[in-house]
Amino acid sequence: MLDKLLGLAAAGAVGTVARVLLSTWVQRVVRVDLPLGTAVVNVLGCFLFGIAFASFEGRLAHLAGYRLLVLAGFMGGFTTFSSYMFDTHRLLEQGRATLALANLGAQNALGMLGLWLGLRIGLWSSQTS
Repeated sequence: MLDKLLGLAAAGAVGTVARVLLSTWVQRVVRVDLPLGTAVVNVLGCFLFGIAFASFEGRLAHLAGYRLLVLAGFMGGFTTFSSYMFDTHRLLEQGRATLALANLGAQNALGMLGLWLGLRIGLWSSQTS
């Protein structure tokens, strides 16, 4: 079990480093005020997640032991946006469009609220120290 957790952590670390390097590089090359580095990582992450998931369901089924390392480890470190999109896609595939839209709206709205609250609390606590 410890071996699996260490492998997962290592794969996540590699994904994290890849995200930072790619996002920083894109932002430096493109030089616009929009966060295109983050957008590129998110879109590429969704694309790679789709390829990996389909591959582990199909021709790489014999490598199922690596599925968690790739999807949760590397992709989780690279971007969790891909998991968010995949979960939403699954709801759409199941014919649950209302839930898919609710998932999109709720996660975006609550994520923004969580960020706002975290910033407020962080700023407040730094001013009272």
